[in-house]
Order: sequence, then structure tokens, then C-alpha cells
Amino acid sequence: MKVTVTDVHNTANDIPARNGRKQLLMRNTGANPVYYGWESSVAASGNNQGIPLNAGEFIAFAGKDLDLNSSLKLVCAAGQSTTVNFTEKA
Repeated sequence: MKVTVTDVHNTANDIPARNGRKQLLMRNTGANPVYYGWESSVAASGNNQGIPLNAGEFIAFAGKDLDLNSSLKLVCAAGQSTTVNFTEKA
């Protein structure tokens, strides 16, 4: 699955919530950094800056006690966009 992430955070940018999710793999396949977090106020800079994931990088969230059942918020810096591909396992 993939999400096109823009510089304005909205639910279209998010990796949607999934009840009972135990594993999430995410890769920034676009050309610009993406910033992520579970907070609804995630931003590309300032006090609410999310965790950066540069172009080409990936991250895996997993573990038997991990419950990733809320949406992961994604946003780019002003004037930028990128593509994030992800897969998940419940």
C-alpha cells in the first residue's frame, strides 16, 4: 500500500488505524523527507516536529506486546511531498 504525503497534515496523509496491528513496515520511496508521529499536531518543524524519515529510508515497528492500532500521522515540509509505502500484519 502507499500514501502520497503533502505539506498539509490531513487524514489522507495518515497510515490508517488498524485494530490489533502488531507489525508495521514503512519506507519513504519518494524524494523528500517525511515526518511522522502519533500526535495529531505532528509538523515538519518547530516544537511539534515529528521524527524524520529521509528519502529511501525505512522503519519497522514490531513486537509481541506492541499494539499499533492508531493512525500514524505523516507530513512533509512546506512545498514538498513524498510517497510512503507500507505493509502491516495483525
